[in-house]
Amino acid sequence: MSWHHLVNEIIRMEEEEIVLYQQIAENAPSAALRDLVCRMEEHERRELHWWQSLLKNDGYMPDCGMPDGYMPGGYAPGGYMPGDGYTVQEKKKKRKE
Repeated sequence: MSWHHLVNEIIRMEEEEIVLYQQIAENAPSAALRDLVCRMEEHERRELHWWQSLLKNDGYMPDCGMPDGYMPGGYAPGGYMPGDGYTVQEKKKKRKE
C-alpha cells in the first residue's frame, strides 16, 4: 500500500472529525463548551491542511511542522490539550523576555 493512500485515508478521517466537531458545537449546552469544541475543530482543520500540503508536495515538508510554525494542541496521556496558537518564533521570543 502506498503512503499516498494512507495520507488520503488520514485526510478523509480529518474531514469526518471536523463535521463531528461542528455537530457537537451546534448542540453544546454552554458557550464555554461550544468555544472549546470550536478550538478542537480548528485544531483538526490545521491538521487537515498539513496533511493536504504533505500530499500536494509529494511528501516534502521543509520545516516538518504545522503550517506557519503553529504549535497545535493534541491528545496527551492526560487528555486533550488545546494548543496555545503561538508560532515557534513567538514562543522563542516569549522565552527570551
